[in-house]
Amino acid sequence: MRDRSWKPRCHRARTKCGCLQRVTDGHAFVMKTVAIENRDAGLRANVILPGTIDTPANRQSSPDADFSTWVRPTAIASLITWLAGDAGRDINGAAIPIYGSEI
Repeated sequence: MRDRSWKPRCHRARTKCGCLQRVTDGHAFVMKTVAIENRDAGLRANVILPGTIDTPANRQSSPDADFSTWVRPTAIASLITWLAGDAGRDINGAAIPIYGSEI
């Protein structure tokens, strides 16, 4: 039986761990397919690739980390709002990284 308490060692995008990279590539591929298949209907599809998000759960799981480098949820919300608005109308099929200052 698999140990359910196991957690992958690569939990941040900046580590460029193979397993995380494959997941990210998979999301980007699906998003690009959705964008292409729905562009004639006027629908857009983009994917946001955040670094470590500053949430209470992440702070609790990494109490010694430098929280100031993490992505604020409000920054992600602002990006989503911009993409959904008129300013983002020409953005379609994009994979948009938002890493905070982790890099």
